[in-house]
Amino acid sequence: MSDLADELPAVEISDPPTTGVEPDSAPPSERRFRGDIDGLRAVAIVLVVGYHALIPGFHGGFVGVDVFFVISGFLITRNLLSESNRTGRVALVTFWAKRIRRLVPALALMVVAVVALSLFILPSLDWPSVADQARAALLYVSNLVFARQATDYFGGDISTSLFLHTWSLGVEEQFYLLWPLLVGGACLLVRGRDRRLLRPILIVGFGVTFVVSLSLCVYLTSTGSAFAFFGLPARAWEFAAAGLLAAVPLPAVVRTRGAQIASAVVGVALLLTALVLLSDSSVYPGFWPLLPVSATVLIIISGDIAVGMPGNPLSQVLSLRPMRALGRVSYSWYLWHWPFILLAIAYFDKDKRSLRLAAVLVALGVATVAYTLVENRVRFAKALTGSIRLTYVVGLGVTFGLVLGTFGLQRFADNRVDNVVKGVGAGGQKVSLAEVRGSRKQNECLDPTTSPSGIPYCEDGDLSSDRMIMLIGDSHAGHWRPVFDKVATEQHIHVVVRWAPSCPAVPVLTKGKGMDIPDPKCQAFRDDTATLVTELKPDAVVVSNSNEYKGSIIPGQAIAPDGTNVEIWAAGYRELMTSLQAEGVKVAGIVDTPLQAQDPIDCLASKDAADCATSKTDAFVGQKSFMQAEADVRKDLGIKSLDINGTLCPDTTCPVVIDGIYVYADPAHLYSGFVVTRSDQVTGFLNSLLN
Repeated sequence: MSDLADELPAVEISDPPTTGVEPDSAPPSERRFRGDIDGLRAVAIVLVVGYHALIPGFHGGFVGVDVFFVISGFLITRNLLSESNRTGRVALVTFWAKRIRRLVPALALMVVAVVALSLFILPSLDWPSVADQARAALLYVSNLVFARQATDYFGGDISTSLFLHTWSLGVEEQFYLLWPLLVGGACLLVRGRDRRLLRPILIVGFGVTFVVSLSLCVYLTSTGSAFAFFGLPARAWEFAAAGLLAAVPLPAVVRTRGAQIASAVVGVALLLTALVLLSDSSVYPGFWPLLPVSATVLIIISGDIAVGMPGNPLSQVLSLRPMRALGRVSYSWYLWHWPFILLAIAYFDKDKRSLRLAAVLVALGVATVAYTLVENRVRFAKALTGSIRLTYVVGLGVTFGLVLGTFGLQRFADNRVDNVVKGVGAGGQKVSLAEVRGSRKQNECLDPTTSPSGIPYCEDGDLSSDRMIMLIGDSHAGHWRPVFDKVATEQHIHVVVRWAPSCPAVPVLTKGKGMDIPDPKCQAFRDDTATLVTELKPDAVVVSNSNEYKGSIIPGQAIAPDGTNVEIWAAGYRELMTSLQAEGVKVAGIVDTPLQAQDPIDCLASKDAADCATSKTDAFVGQKSFMQAEADVRKDLGIKSLDINGTLCPDTTCPVVIDGIYVYADPAHLYSGFVVTRSDQVTGFLNSLLN
């Protein structure tokens, strides 16, 4: 039988096998089956599933992914070292073929099933994103896609993606692609030399990877970059730590029963510490993964015993048949549990812990069946194990066949979405809900200019006018940009727009996204905005912020040391307005707009507009105290304001369609087509401000 492995030579060392480390002299971890590692996989998947199911005590369960990374890094490195010791080479094509048989069948089955279910359960407006994210999952690049979307304010909420969990598969598959090349490169370095140099070279390589990657991880985390969490370069140190564990020979003292029990105890303690200390609000990853990574390394060390010797109590528990059985289906359970949770929430239109728990248990049953009937049968099929060529043909054929299918689904979904029309735009033309949702991009600055000192900003209106107004704030300043542009053009006013998502112009410290500490980029943005006011010397500055920062304000700020969140906000708002007045410019504020209780676009796709409205009480419940604080400051300082809430909430409700025109692009931001209908109000407001 002709095999691809015979046609494409492996990277190998030319020294005869006898010059290197012989298989019998390799550490025990390279010579024996580790049942405790299967049990450790079970622990990892229970942590992740418990976290997603909102089980009490599992708020730090996301560290289970770090445990998986270390296990993968250890086993893959161990196998690559064992192969190079035994044969003097690394069979790259064979290695990747095994990965194809291991990963592709289960993933392909899950993607097909989840996409099919989503067509029955989710609104058609979500179908295009489902197709796009399914394609990213199939190509093992979803980690890169989600990293980009997490930094794109109007890219959607990735936490509701059915394939969000596949980010870790993307990281692992990219590791599987590159790690053998690193080992193979080391093989080339020692070709023609003493093969005993291979392991020291790899140890140095793994060590450098560890230091550089961890440093990058900490740096990217400090800057708020999503690539710190989703990117392989910032996660590679976790695999490198496992690689070092596989490559560095353990001293004999470490394999004594006392040392192994101590290692197990410390490992479990570190893992429990991570579980207790970490939560969604933690600044993760940064240095925090050192806890689960160190814990996993110590637990693996504790089970590294010589053949025939009894293991420590922990390794014995991990090696129990039920633990090993759960560990074997961990990959399948991981694949199925997250989409089942989200689909259950969407189908029953509620999110309860009991519902999530039921969903993950059903997912476990499906995963077990999929593991038995699909994953194992394909993985160990004689036709595939006997032919690497056929493995690649089938694996790549299935993958790219399904990828093509997602393009077809996306075209169908786009056509379906474009036909969902429930209202009209400002000009009276029919506008699809997809266009309304996509209009959020119109708030962004596509062609920013810069000040003499290099500060970027947007320009709108009549750029030749000697009358200038600055609009500053967060995304709630951004959604006013279309009407400010329209009115300024008509009234010959030069408009400068400067806004950043989740970053109020009010000088208070707010938590960064996913952080417990102030967002450093936000403070820098505010400082630059203040500098820009001084440089450009506008005639007036208009401030617009969301008033939904109650849960984000850092307590104990110098601006109001003993104040409540509302008092801190009021003090900050006063400081902002008085500092602008001190610059000699006129100042005005925009009253914040209501917040819809649900996504109005999703609601309109399946219900009548009247059924999608939010009560006036609920629409302002989280903003009322901040709005009143701002109103008091404006009244005290004699500052004008623009308020359209009488139009947005004409009676006891805040409708999502007014006079046949959509009002919202999402729960918190106004639709640009509606905003421009307020041009008369904005015209009067700006003229009164400048005159």
